[in-house]
Amino acid sequence: MASEIIKEQSKIDPQLQKIVAVFDQVAADYDKEALRWFPFCADKMMDILLPSPGMKVLDVAAGTGALTIAAAQRIRPVGRVYAIDLADGMLSVLEAKTRVMGLENIDLFNMNGDQLEFRDQYFDAVCCSFGLFFMPDMQQALREWWRVLKPGGRIIFSSFAQGAFQPMKGLFFDRIEGYGVEFPKGRGQLVVDRLQDQVTCTKLLEGANCSDVQLHHAQVGYHLQRVEDWWDVLWGSGFRGLLLQLDEKERLRFRSEHFKEVSGLAKENGIWMDVGVNLTVGRRA
Repeated sequence: MASEIIKEQSKIDPQLQKIVAVFDQVAADYDKEALRWFPFCADKMMDILLPSPGMKVLDVAAGTGALTIAAAQRIRPVGRVYAIDLADGMLSVLEAKTRVMGLENIDLFNMNGDQLEFRDQYFDAVCCSFGLFFMPDMQQALREWWRVLKPGGRIIFSSFAQGAFQPMKGLFFDRIEGYGVEFPKGRGQLVVDRLQDQVTCTKLLEGANCSDVQLHHAQVGYHLQRVEDWWDVLWGSGFRGLLLQLDEKERLRFRSEHFKEVSGLAKENGIWMDVGVNLTVGRRA
């Protein structure tokens, strides 16, 4: 049933546990308008994948379900989407959305994306929207996705391209470092930046035995009308993990200072937020 969240027991990397904890906290803010690149990108991915009614689709690291919902709408009435995530907060939001939208062809599982509890060659497609870079061993994760994929089926994943969220991201990092905030593995080794390089993306799929590997680039950015919208992006995404290192008083001071520098970027149409993405797709022969 769409409303059922099934928990699976699996071993989770300690660093991944910290990431999951942050995404549990941001779940309620993940669907704010300022973060609408998620549904925009989901539509782009579905236009590449072109899922048809009756398919079984796996959505890995589904979050609050932008990609899950886009796929479910295309493959209904008899096709099903199996949405997995480790953050119960995310899955709870997705569950509520499926009820409101009347989507009964979605099943939810609390499951690790690189330790799948599905049998071999079960799915017609495997999708992952901005989730692969969180996995400690991306190559192993892709091999698992290939394992559960039917011959002829396709894998598609999205990642942020070089320059995404700049220049605001750079201003944010510069200022928060001045507050003594530490990055888990250093500023130059952020997990979300692991798949900026197009060659890396394609080689990963080729290393998972995929053929016909292609990479598409898309721009799903837009103008923010208020500087407060940028704060919605920071507070409603993985960036919150850095902000939580500040106490409430420090966050208020940081916000005021950061708003001043970001406001200086505003043009006639607002503040441009670059969200360039890489969409990588391959097939199981």
